[in-house]
Amino acid sequence: MDAVPSTGGRASTSRSTQGHRTREDLYVALQNDGGQLAVRLLRLLHRLADHSGVNPTDFQCCTLLRVLGPSTPGEIADNLRLSTGTVTGVIDRLEARGLVERTRHPDDRRKVAVRLVEDFTTPARPGIREAMIALHERYSEEELAIIVDWVERVGHTLEDLIAESDRTR
Repeated sequence: MDAVPSTGGRASTSRSTQGHRTREDLYVALQNDGGQLAVRLLRLLHRLADHSGVNPTDFQCCTLLRVLGPSTPGEIADNLRLSTGTVTGVIDRLEARGLVERTRHPDDRRKVAVRLVEDFTTPARPGIREAMIALHERYSEEELAIIVDWVERVGHTLEDLIAESDRTR
């Protein structure tokens, strides 16, 4: 397995500290491990792109469409922080491979919506779903409910930070 770069030379405290940890210790562990998680997700996404035979930007577009559903090229550009010209190229490449299609926007016929033709990530790397299920098996339903709540709250917080960043641009 590849080594994961450390965050500022600090080792993760999530496994290394024994016994009771203070709230501050836990917060530092969340910060450090959150940074590690972000790096690992980026590394995984790049490897999934390689396995799928597309470049990372095209793969990000497919992932965005899988998660958000049909989107306009402008929405794709905004979400991925790409120019609309770059997004046109991304869509052209994905459409040529039969992965996406352009359709009329359901609410505004003047607009085009882009949608995935098939579930893009499934053939890319089998085993991810199984690995996540195996990871979660050790948690009770109550613990999983807490994890789901936390992930949802993190998602809302990230959306708020994205919106704030857009306002101060």
